[in-house]
Amino acid sequence: MAKPWMRWILVLQCVLLLAMFAGMVANKFGLAPFRPAFMTFYYGFQGVIVVTGLTVLACGLIWWLRWHAEKRFALWTLALGAAPVVVVFALVGKGLGVPAIHNISTDLENPPKFIAAYELRSSEQNSLDAPSDAVKDLQRGHYADLAPLILPEEPDAVFARALATVADLGWTLIAAHPEQGLIEAYDETLFFGFKDDVAIRIQAQAQGTRVDVRSVSRVGRSDLGANAKRIAKFQKALEK
Repeated sequence: MAKPWMRWILVLQCVLLLAMFAGMVANKFGLAPFRPAFMTFYYGFQGVIVVTGLTVLACGLIWWLRWHAEKRFALWTLALGAAPVVVVFALVGKGLGVPAIHNISTDLENPPKFIAAYELRSSEQNSLDAPSDAVKDLQRGHYADLAPLILPEEPDAVFARALATVADLGWTLIAAHPEQGLIEAYDETLFFGFKDDVAIRIQAQAQGTRVDVRSVSRVGRSDLGANAKRIAKFQKALEK
């Protein structure tokens, strides 16, 4: 029979995983404010890392002393801990090397403005104000390829296509302002349900139509590169 302490380690690992899951679900479905939901996830994740590390050390002792009954519990504890650790670090790893900013625009001098999206943000969330000069410099240095999209069609046709593209990408439409050539929407991440607001501005040019896009995260200092990728994805879809 396995020793009680090995059983309790497995139980503790399961409790910590449930805390992570509860934090994600609470934030994604609005069951709790962001901070307590995120901290529940965060401390659960930190606990999983600690328990998994201790289990690695315990495995050495178990194999050395040939405690065969404990091997099954140790392997289950390792497997349950390794899965979320690998997933989280893989997601965070995608954003390594990008600046800690969350307000990205194809027009830094006159970024598209939000109107209705203000009503969806609390005072504790990131501001929808224009990015600071420091943020602009960081964007220019890391996302130099982001630029307005110029299309040959008339603004009305581009506006209709932009609305259709928002729907095709699975974004949620906040408001459409045809008279201002402005579309507001938000995109929600699958993991944790982070919401980022998007403003799409469509303006007539001497030849064709100019489309500017701005994407701003509601929470977090760094978007891990998500906003720039979102803008590029929208532009690519709109060009098709």
